Amino acid sequence: MPASRMALYAKGRQDDEPISLSGMVISAAFTDDFYVESSDRCWGIRVDKPGHSFAAGMKVDVEGLVETGTNGERYILATTVSQSGTGSVLPVYLTNKFLGGEDLYYDGITGQKGVKNGYGPNNIGLLVSTCGRLTYVGDNYFYIDDGSKVKDNSTHVGVKVIGTVPCVSPIGKYVRVTGIVSCFKAGEELYPLLRSTEVTLIE
Repeated sequence: MPASRMALYAKGRQDDEPISLSGMVISAAFTDDFYVESSDRCWGIRVDKPGHSFAAGMKVDVEGLVETGTNGERYILATTVSQSGTGSVLPVYLTNKFLGGEDLYYDGITGQKGVKNGYGPNNIGLLVSTCGRLTYVGDNYFYIDDGSKVKDNSTHVGVKVIGTVPCVSPIGKYVRVTGIVSCFKAGEELYPLLRSTEVTLIE
């Protein structure tokens, strides 16, 4: 099935509809969820499975229900996940401006809503890399800007990243971030959010 059809199959469903995916590669794994991606890197989706033992690089078959998180992100609430092999996906490089993207088959009930002022194809759920200058550092999160001057509901310039900065006195320094494009919700709007898997200082 073409990637566009697979994305529609997965994200074009209403909440609580069943879904079954096979041969998907895990692009990133976190404590209670992980992300699977098509081998052509065209789309990906979060899979919620608390206490799982899966890791990036595993190929899995997933069954569950399609849902929408409180952050506005479509995901699969897994009932069954089984490993079917191994695989790998490389991150897609995107500038800050393209993170999140526009609506994908979104009509208020189905599809993935895009981020505010989104530009280009929707990429929520994809493994990506991006770079930028550190403009703000908080507890377990920071903002980077590559000149795109992305704005969310905060006073900070750039894209919000969940993760830690690998340096002291970081403001003004440049980093490369690899991670999953997610989103957060403020009011009725969605804004891009990167869940980092690797943060590297550019020297």
